[in-house]
Amino acid sequence: MAPLRPQIGSLGWATGRPIAERGVMKELPESLTALLRTQSGVATRRQLLSHGVSKDAIRWNAGRTWRVVLPCTYVIESTLSSEHQRRMASLLCAGSSAALAGATAARLHGLGNAEEGGRIHVVVPGSQASRVRGFVSIRRSLLEDSAEVVRGGLRISSVARACVDAAVAERSARSRTALLVEAVQRNLTTVDELAEWCYRLRTRDVATVLPALETAGLGVWSVPEAEVLSLVDSSALLPEPFPTRGSSTPAGRRWSVPTCGSTMWRWR
Repeated sequence: MAPLRPQIGSLGWATGRPIAERGVMKELPESLTALLRTQSGVATRRQLLSHGVSKDAIRWNAGRTWRVVLPCTYVIESTLSSEHQRRMASLLCAGSSAALAGATAARLHGLGNAEEGGRIHVVVPGSQASRVRGFVSIRRSLLEDSAEVVRGGLRISSVARACVDAAVAERSARSRTALLVEAVQRNLTTVDELAEWCYRLRTRDVATVLPALETAGLGVWSVPEAEVLSLVDSSALLPEPFPTRGSSTPAGRRWSVPTCGSTMWRWR
């Protein structure tokens, strides 16, 4: 008897062995396939059970025709999971109120200076516990974010919160400054929105991020520009410097132009 390989839509659920040999269901329930389409082919054990998949079916398929990406969280196909599926799995593993946060959310908002450090960062309500599950760092917070967005089925922290949370996690003051400056200069958020999230933090975290926020508030375009302005400002001979808007290259790349009296320094 040839192996049966039932296919469910584009999800690729194939057993690869005769159904009678294992006694598992031939097809996934229609309600489950609809759910999987909204979750990029990812489901938790609880969801599978609630939609009629037996424990035996879960046990047999896990690691064979399904990818086990996190504890009790599966990609219902045998191919390597995508980054989008890993993010979806992170949210499902953390719970229904979870949102992508910190550097992960900042990257999704387009901030190139955000460093995830090999983990997917998630924030959950304060009623839950902070924990690490595989490649997911789950952090509890009592702060509510009314500006969360949903893209591609993923709940994502607001730009301002993502930047501030990512900045707190950064070990380098230069990295914190680069992140906040990029967010402001690309008009993804404002200094006021960043300040609001800074002031909602614990005192020790505010002290970590505030210098970077103050630099972003100067209107500088980059960390190197901020460093030059600081050096010039420390001079006893030169007048007080201030940043100006400057100009752009034909490709749209910004030229930073810090001004000091009638003298100007320009660099790319």
